[in-house]
Amino acid sequence: MKVLRAAICATAAALPTLTIAQTNDAVADNNDWRYAITPYIWATSMSGTTSIGALTGQIDLSFSEILEQLEGALFLDAAVRYDRWAIFADLLYADLQSDVQVGPGTLSTNLKMTMAGLSVGYRFGPWEGDKLRTVIEPYAGFRYTDFEVNITPPLGAAAQRGMDFVDPIVGARVSMKIRENMDAAIIADIGGFGVGSELTWQVAAVVGWAVGKRKQNRIWAGYKALGIDANNGSTPLVSLDTTMHGPVFGFSFRF
Repeated sequence: MKVLRAAICATAAALPTLTIAQTNDAVADNNDWRYAITPYIWATSMSGTTSIGALTGQIDLSFSEILEQLEGALFLDAAVRYDRWAIFADLLYADLQSDVQVGPGTLSTNLKMTMAGLSVGYRFGPWEGDKLRTVIEPYAGFRYTDFEVNITPPLGAAAQRGMDFVDPIVGARVSMKIRENMDAAIIADIGGFGVGSELTWQVAAVVGWAVGKRKQNRIWAGYKALGIDANNGSTPLVSLDTTMHGPVFGFSFRF
């Protein structure tokens, strides 16, 4: 059960991310090509249920417990803008190894996850206020998720299960220029609709500060939550119904 919880936890940690870069560029008025790459950290906790066949487990893990199980991870967002149009991309990879002592032997679980997303957005606005400059960007696209779990018991042969799916997504971001060197954004989307997963959703609020000699790059901080309800629809049935949430921190290289 502990191995199952850790494996599913790593799976969820690699589920759809959202682009938090380019908030200031979204608010700016210019027709130049603009680019941003944002590596980031998500200090997430997780709760929910998961099952493989008839086995069901409760998930209730803190960030420190997740971190102990993680062998490798990569979280990257990218954005390309021209005039009012934008293309958002995200890439995520996670590799988890969990070893649990069972009597005289060890029960080992390895999980590898790769996720890639691509969406297109269009900017409406800006709207000027006393202190804020605001734009709204609806977006739509797809996310592909693939994961593989390998379980090696103390005795007997290893068991391996995999699942992959493509989710259509729709969402919107509200970007605000608060002051010359400070930006903020609220981002939310929903996907799945029974096409890939049953349902996925995510929402985040972030604030960015300009850094560097030309104030071109951005440091980001905020909070993100994500939920997923998915199953493979085959035998043995693999399902996941969980929610993740926690602080997010990133650095945007913009050019």
